[in-house]
Amino acid sequence: MTAAQGTMPAVVSKRRFLLAMILARSLNAAGIGVLISASINLLYQLTRKQLQREVAQKEKSTARGAGSADEGVEGLVHQRVQRISTDISTLSTLLDFVLAPLVGRFMDAFGRTPTMLLAVGSSAVMRLSVATLPSLRLYIFYRVVVAITANAWFGASAASISDVFGRGSAAFAEATSRVQRYALLAMLTGTYAGRFVKEPQQAFAAVGFMQLLAAGCVGLCVTETLPSKGKMDWSLNTVSPLTSFSFFRKSKALTALAVLCTAMELPSHINIDAVYRRQKFGERWSNEQDSSQLVVYQISGVLSTLFRAQLIAKLGQQGACRLDAWCTVIMNLNNALAWHPRLLYLNPLLSVFQCGGLSLDLELQKAAAAASLGVGLLGAASANRSFLPSLVMPRIYTAMYSLWSRTRPSAAYAVAGISAALTAELVVPWTFARLGAS
Repeated sequence: MTAAQGTMPAVVSKRRFLLAMILARSLNAAGIGVLISASINLLYQLTRKQLQREVAQKEKSTARGAGSADEGVEGLVHQRVQRISTDISTLSTLLDFVLAPLVGRFMDAFGRTPTMLLAVGSSAVMRLSVATLPSLRLYIFYRVVVAITANAWFGASAASISDVFGRGSAAFAEATSRVQRYALLAMLTGTYAGRFVKEPQQAFAAVGFMQLLAAGCVGLCVTETLPSKGKMDWSLNTVSPLTSFSFFRKSKALTALAVLCTAMELPSHINIDAVYRRQKFGERWSNEQDSSQLVVYQISGVLSTLFRAQLIAKLGQQGACRLDAWCTVIMNLNNALAWHPRLLYLNPLLSVFQCGGLSLDLELQKAAAAASLGVGLLGAASANRSFLPSLVMPRIYTAMYSLWSRTRPSAAYAVAGISAALTAELVVPWTFARLGAS
């Protein structure tokens, strides 16, 4: 520990700092909750308007009436929204992959507070712009910007907490848990409040002002915590989707765990929920259903943290991974076959028993330690490993939905379920057999 790091707690009032972080993170989390439904609803509105203009132009050279035009628009809007959402996800993934190293270096060179201010301030400006002058192009640009600034915001705030309370210390774990606890409660409140906001533009305006308040809180109350500033490196020499291969090839255990992690992640990239449910259930699926299910998911997440360690201890690492994968199978089948929106509440209840992620993380930490590899290297390699699946799989699921949206719109869920079942019965046993052999 350097001298600067040793004096950090004396320089920064921990209590004041923690209160400021709780307030700033809670304001941002509440805004995220409010926008859960408003964002997709605004995308539907803007897409529908664009399609109506396209159809109107075609009508000038045809004899079709307004009724048939409206019918054509409604038949295309779900496919168009899904395609736009996937394009946004792809572009965001690519840009974040390139810019994430620069964000990390910026954080270490210029400080945590400037990074947080730039991130939350940019998000606020973009959301206020969408609320004032909504257009499809601006919406797409906003989504890409926010995808990058969100990671910068969470990364800088976590690093700031680490600076004050000590990286990897018990005090840091307690402080992080406290901040996350209040942020989760704020998100629950925002999600519930979001169902009462009828116009998406009003939601965007409210969240924009909330994020400006969060920026003000950071600027006025959060003292810079970076022990010593380094030199900014703007190069992109280390950016490559293949750098994780050299890391995971350092031992048989790491290689096997990388295969299992990738296999378990493939179903999680399915990205058609919002569009599929609106198409399948029509008026029975609205803002209220979106926010209600998210609230149940958030409550389930809290419940999971209470006993997942005991569940892993009882089932073992392999059993926990198999249970996680089979829960994924049932959740995808439920998405495909549910005939009433209420049946979808089974999914967040099943998520309470999904502790495979924690189990794999524990095994990865052991394997990395055995190979004398640091936690930072493991985190960077894991993020790099996830890049290609997160880029490719959403496009595959979207292509399946677009191809069969009129006849078999649930085909993507069937594929995801089959993938999870194969993981449970083939990849999990193979992986842990390799771990035992190593």
